[in-house]
Amino acid sequence: PNIRKWAIATTWQCEAGDADCAAAAFWWETRRNLAFVRDPFKRELVQTPELTLAVRGGDCDDHATLICAGLGAIGFRPVFLLGNIENDPDDLPAHVLAGVLDYDGDFEVKAQVRASWK
Repeated sequence: PNIRKWAIATTWQCEAGDADCAAAAFWWETRRNLAFVRDPFKRELVQTPELTLAVRGGDCDDHATLICAGLGAIGFRPVFLLGNIENDPDDLPAHVLAGVLDYDGDFEVKAQVRASWK
């Protein structure tokens, strides 16, 4: 699947440059149409955005990679955020979120994959 084509089809109702709308559209699209699938036992697997679309599923890093690829394909500056689900500062990152840098260089989380998919 072509990521730019998917991004344009997903955000067709958004005004150009509206990061809030685009991020929400990607979040809803992945939530509705992609399954949460855990990585193989004791392995960390990060899929390409194309593979995630083709197999229609993946874990949080796969969904975030797809959302970031979609945001980048239509002109936004995507970033990844690493975090942990329990918000324990001593815990290692166990969750990946997609975000957008605004045009002033400030970071703002605009889309995230729900941590509770298990």
